[in-house]
Amino acid sequence: MVKQLLELTPTTKLMYSSDDHLIPELYYLGAKWGRQILAEVLEAAIRDGDLSVSEVDEIANAVLRENAISLYGNKANTDAHR
Repeated sequence: MVKQLLELTPTTKLMYSSDDHLIPELYYLGAKWGRQILAEVLEAAIRDGDLSVSEVDEIANAVLRENAISLYGNKANTDAHR
């Protein structure tokens, strides 16, 4: 499903999220697995020649961080997380 989302949706419109909010361990696992799945899909895109490494870096940063900041704003200093 992640591969199809990346193929069909502008990467500026994609954001990682999980439903886990009550149990800290599930929040951790959801974040870990979400990053892992995104990494697998993006690594395959590099291997297949569909994307360059710099494009993958931009996409991952957008999906995992920048799109949320763009949508919701950021009350904290954004440079502290880079």
